[in-house]
Amino acid sequence: MAKNKNVITNALGNTKALKIDFFKVQIIDGDKILLTTDGLTHVVNDRKIQQLLTKPDIEANVNDLIIAANNNGGPDNTTICLIRPMFKKPKRKLNYQNLFVLSLILLILSLVWFIWILNPRKALLRTILVKSIGN
Repeated sequence: MAKNKNVITNALGNTKALKIDFFKVQIIDGDKILLTTDGLTHVVNDRKIQQLLTKPDIEANVNDLIIAANNNGGPDNTTICLIRPMFKKPKRKLNYQNLFVLSLILLILSLVWFIWILNPRKALLRTILVKSIGN
């Protein structure tokens, strides 16, 4: 831990010009972002925090972190903000082979139905079916 870990080095309202620290990190699916106070980091080491973040349920993660801080004395208030970024799933590409097979099946069924409608020997059966459905 840092020697001056309790010293505030940047705060809102202490100067007219606001200095914001920016940095980039690559986040991948499954990562979690933890923003917390020294109420956690003073009493729970980084390795233990990392272990406590392995569950998929972030609410359980937060509860486990608070319990760990309290079990280690919890001399200070503990504030935890845990974020699990949500990534859009890539759209599935259209499988043209399956589309072709489905189209072929629909074409064959359409032809069979069309031939059955136009077949004169089926006229009596069609009449009976229409009358029985209509009644």
